[in-house]
Amino acid sequence: MLLQDLRDGVLYLTIDRPTQANALSRGVFDALHDAFERIRADAAVKVVVLGSSGAKVFSAGADLKELAGQDASKASAPSFHALLTRSLLDLLDCPKPVVARLQGPAVGGGLMLAAACDEIIAVDSAWVSLPEIKIGMPTPIGAAVLAPRASRSVLQRLLQRGERFTAKECLALGLVDAVVSAEDLDQAVSKSVTELASIETSAFAANKNWLNREVRANLLLANAEENAAHAH
Repeated sequence: MLLQDLRDGVLYLTIDRPTQANALSRGVFDALHDAFERIRADAAVKVVVLGSSGAKVFSAGADLKELAGQDASKASAPSFHALLTRSLLDLLDCPKPVVARLQGPAVGGGLMLAAACDEIIAVDSAWVSLPEIKIGMPTPIGAAVLAPRASRSVLQRLLQRGERFTAKECLALGLVDAVVSAEDLDQAVSKSVTELASIETSAFAANKNWLNREVRANLLLANAEENAAHAH
């Protein structure tokens, strides 16, 4: 469900559900949370790469089949947006650099996870969207975590229209940091993590904490807003 591979100070976290479009299940969220709890205290980890298996999709977002199948006996379990918020906070609060490796489309919660990373490197065939509005679901969380990367007009198109942006459009809009061919993706990621690994960890962590202070606060407010919306 979540593969973990530590190589030369780089921890590769890979969402491993290719036959389910790497959809985000409770198991994936729990595994991510456990991994980031360990990363904080593990001096052997200098940089984290968040990716996923297969070549088709980074993540299709929420595992809708799992959500639809949740029965009354599990009603007290954390909601999807609560689990998503926890993982987003784990990413924002991680003192180590985190690079998102987008080998395919990032949709809904998948895009939000990528946006919470420090850098996003995407393959040129990738695209992103927040389609929740098209099925009548609010996503203040999406607005909160994308706000540092997107203008108000771009957020409007993503959230209120559910529009799709290509990788090249994302690069022009500042939604991703680099776009490369599929053949060059791993090389680009390797170059980025090598550069990030050379930065003094405590200095990086202090800057990251400051840069993320507003998005973190807004994310908590957005989670409360979604709690209220889903209560009605």
